[in-house]
Amino acid sequence: MHAFSSFRSLSKLTISKSHNKICRKFSFSTKNVENHFEFLRVDNQTQQNLMNHLKVIPDFITEDEERLLISEIEPCFRKVKYEGNHWDKVIIRYRETEKSRWNDERCVAIVNRIKGLFPPSTRFLPAVHIIDLAEDGWIGSHVDSVKFSGEIITGLSLLSDSVMRLHLQEKKEGIEGKEASMEQLVPTNELSGSMINMFLPRRSLYIMKGESRYDWAHEIPLSLKLDSPLKGPEGHQPILFNNQPVFKTRRVSMMLRDVNPNG
Repeated sequence: MHAFSSFRSLSKLTISKSHNKICRKFSFSTKNVENHFEFLRVDNQTQQNLMNHLKVIPDFITEDEERLLISEIEPCFRKVKYEGNHWDKVIIRYRETEKSRWNDERCVAIVNRIKGLFPPSTRFLPAVHIIDLAEDGWIGSHVDSVKFSGEIITGLSLLSDSVMRLHLQEKKEGIEGKEASMEQLVPTNELSGSMINMFLPRRSLYIMKGESRYDWAHEIPLSLKLDSPLKGPEGHQPILFNNQPVFKTRRVSMMLRDVNPNG
């Protein structure tokens, strides 16, 4: 699918010149919050490597900034119904759009704040990709295609907490992770037992790059409350993070990707 083909708590995040210099080699000086990750059957060395490729920044924006962004995004979906199923079967009950123009300069400043986390030489795709996932929607396990972006994806989570789940792909002879297509779900029998639950609080920003995007399939599972009037698949259970349920309501995500230098 084209557009699709997904630290330390900072109450007031400012990006200084010194911060940009530190980040120029993708070192991400902003501290990663380890308690946003739950590793299941993942060895210590792999965990350490992945911490260089996965980041979560809680409270990246304020409540007022979230309201401002939603007020600009909502008109894009005014006459758009939630889709039941995408053509590649990756995503269920969603709406999506791309946005390159913002009416309020404060929205532009938020987008630039995200870009400011990366080296000045980083070239981003011109439009922000926005996915509106219904409360009873989910994104299936998939691997990003390098045809549509480069090494980086960063996502701002609006309106709801959620858990992103990553599964290590089984290695296949002659097939590299980066060559995997997003046109189909990654079948369960192609996933190993290694799994990561990544807690994405409302108003947080996540960053994925390198092997976390291409060696690990990722998903946003359905997670309804047990008394929800909405219906999930048979046998559905809420997603647990550190043994605590995380209920996903309507979730809007704003995603930025860098340009594929070989594209």
